Amino acid sequence: LDGDGTPDLASLDFENRADGRAYRGVTVIRGLRAMAEPGRTDLAHHAIREIALEMRKGPAQGPATADCDGDGLADLLCGAVHLDDARRGAVVLVHGARDFFESEPRRSTLASPAGLRGFGCAIKVVEGVGRRLLLVSAPVGATDSGMRGHVAVFDLGGIAAEQPRLLCMLVGGRQDEWFGFAIDAEIRDDALRIAVGAPGIARGVDDGGRAYLLSIPLQELNGREAPIDVDEPGAAHLVLTRLEGPTAGTMGSGDLLGRSVALTSDGWAVAAPRADEPNTNAGAVTIENSDLSSRLADEFHDAELGWSLARWKCEESSVLLIGAPKADARAMPRAGTVRAIAIPR
Repeated sequence: LDGDGTPDLASLDFENRADGRAYRGVTVIRGLRAMAEPGRTDLAHHAIREIALEMRKGPAQGPATADCDGDGLADLLCGAVHLDDARRGAVVLVHGARDFFESEPRRSTLASPAGLRGFGCAIKVVEGVGRRLLLVSAPVGATDSGMRGHVAVFDLGGIAAEQPRLLCMLVGGRQDEWFGFAIDAEIRDDALRIAVGAPGIARGVDDGGRAYLLSIPLQELNGREAPIDVDEPGAAHLVLTRLEGPTAGTMGSGDLLGRSVALTSDGWAVAAPRADEPNTNAGAVTIENSDLSSRLADEFHDAELGWSLARWKCEESSVLLIGAPKADARAMPRAGTVRAIAIPR
């Protein structure tokens, strides 16, 4: 963010402070080359920048980075999903600068399209074949769509000037299923490939969850006014595959399939962190490629494998990082782990 050639670390923060106020925002820690050395790095005395977000509830979401204003420096995109009691959201763009850690950085705001709730929950920037796109989800949805989640696709070029151009709007899932809670995307073969999770967090006894793998030709990202309903027969050609979790029988007992999703070099990965095989809430991740499908599960009760997913591209493979926040049953309090799975290209 400050152009020194070393990546910085952004952490989502939510805390109740001693003065009684709640802090919601993003803390950016200045990167140092020593952080790449083996062993622990004490961050207590590193330069930081706190970016407070005026949110009514909940933590910030994201963040994502891209050079949005064309100055050669990375900019930070943060989701403020709960600005008021109506659950209006926004994406806050924090501009990178040479003095980022010395002076208050400049901000721009991408407001939620009218009627959408939870805007900014998931943010993804994709670039390729001359296109620069920003994807932002609003999983709470809108009243006129039956509270089904949305994913908006913008032209990244107008974001910094607060003149966004909406290219396409996707809607999917069932009421309160939170379509768009998690997204991953890339441009491949002249199409925007998107993995979308709809984990069913707000559906009570029916929180099994769903996930969609979509491929939208770039020529269809043309500013169309009508949203694309990915569950309608007319959009079937855009859906490469869809997964569904089993129907839960009691309140809060579903798998939450789709809470995390990630694209791989030749397919995708979908997490169900509260899957009950082999033990209750052990969690599982399904990895599907063109020629195989496999399922990884944790052995410990309540490990919640797949609570988070990320991908890391290498020259010869993609590395899938899988978070399990309560994986070590031998530690009290239970310690989390991250598993790294190499998937050949």
